[in-house]
Amino acid sequence: MISIDGLEFEDINSFIYLSATVLGAGGSHEDISRRLSIARRAYATLNPVWRFKTYSKHTKLRIFKSCVISILLYGAEMWRVTSTDMERLDVFHRKCLRILGIFWLNTISNRELFMKELERVPSQKR
Repeated sequence: MISIDGLEFEDINSFIYLSATVLGAGGSHEDISRRLSIARRAYATLNPVWRFKTYSKHTKLRIFKSCVISILLYGAEMWRVTSTDMERLDVFHRKCLRILGIFWLNTISNRELFMKELERVPSQKR
């Protein structure tokens, strides 16, 4: 217990502030895991969109970036990212990019996969 001006406050190890998990130890692993879980649910919810043949790959990518990546990276500026966390984020991103129609039979390198993504989304002028 912590006492300030006669008021007692409970000492806690973690709490959620503005949808980000803040840990007393300062790590981000728990928050990254939580955001990955939320992003996976968002991705799964959009499964009918990914299977719908009428939408172009470009449209699917824009939906993916606005509805999944934005959820995943919300609050990311507070993260202290380790190499393990970076690998987990990278694996999630690569798996999701398979919506581009690149199947395991058409094996390509990660670099080629990311380049295809960049080619499909035109740069936005600000």
